[in-house]
Amino acid sequence: MEDPIGYMKEHSSVFVFTSKAKEAFGLSLLEAMSVGIPCIAYRSDITKYVLGEDGLFYSTKEELKDMIFRLKADKTFYEENANYSLERAKLFHKDLIKDMWEEIFTKTLDK
Repeated sequence: MEDPIGYMKEHSSVFVFTSKAKEAFGLSLLEAMSVGIPCIAYRSDITKYVLGEDGLFYSTKEELKDMIFRLKADKTFYEENANYSLERAKLFHKDLIKDMWEEIFTKTLDK
């Protein structure tokens, strides 16, 4: 697919990150967040880091199902979580990450 992020934005209303594996970083989760759709993830250290404390998490299939149905039924809840995804994704913008790495390297070299 030439533009998977554009496709996701056009055709998706929610993103579910189901991986229970020890991910190094949930890049696909972050990409979904960046298009402004609610994201739900299986609770793990990395998904808590990416989604933040106010993210949508599930531990069981029943919790996942209930969360998806709530997003579909409650427009306010949907919009709040879509906006949250978009704002949270901004914390991982490449320019901010680049600045953080430069600061780490500068402090390391100054020692």
